[in-house]
Amino acid sequence: MFLETVSLALSSIRRNALRSFLTLLGIVIGVAAVIAMITIGSGTTDKVKADISKLGSNLLTVRSGQPPTPGSVPVQARDFEVKHLNALASNLVGAKAVSGASQKTVRVVYGTESVTASVTGTDIGFFVARDWAVVSGRTFTEQETRGGIPVCVIGETVRKQFFGSGNPLGSIIRVARVNCPVVGLLEPADV
Repeated sequence: MFLETVSLALSSIRRNALRSFLTLLGIVIGVAAVIAMITIGSGTTDKVKADISKLGSNLLTVRSGQPPTPGSVPVQARDFEVKHLNALASNLVGAKAVSGASQKTVRVVYGTESVTASVTGTDIGFFVARDWAVVSGRTFTEQETRGGIPVCVIGETVRKQFFGSGNPLGSIIRVARVNCPVVGLLEPADV
């Protein structure tokens, strides 16, 4: 019985060779498409997770003020003071880092080149909190932070704009109106 069924199937395949080939081709293309979509979906998921992690998947950002409510009058929020930052640092149990930061978009100049860049004034804790690594040079020292000494750690975009593939360490760039020696270069973000 089984042999008769196999024999009948094989003769049917031989009689309809083109139809059999097209059916087989459709099955192969379908399976390949499913495998490709699963692989692409998995890769995309991993990429999104990595990107979110770089943004700070374990990051808590605190801003002064309160969110506007419908019909309310916007109020200028008071800035955080150092005592507020110290209170957060001492009361947050298990926090890896606490850092104050002030961000502004300014003109950055080196020689005859200039670029508008987002500049963040902060301390060493910011790099820990954001999980940002320095590939060459260093981050800020405690003395520089306490003394308000202007030093810069730049990213890949600013490095390419001003220095090409050269080494920016030790160069002095002007950030707004402040001369700032470059002490470090951030690891480029995955693109």
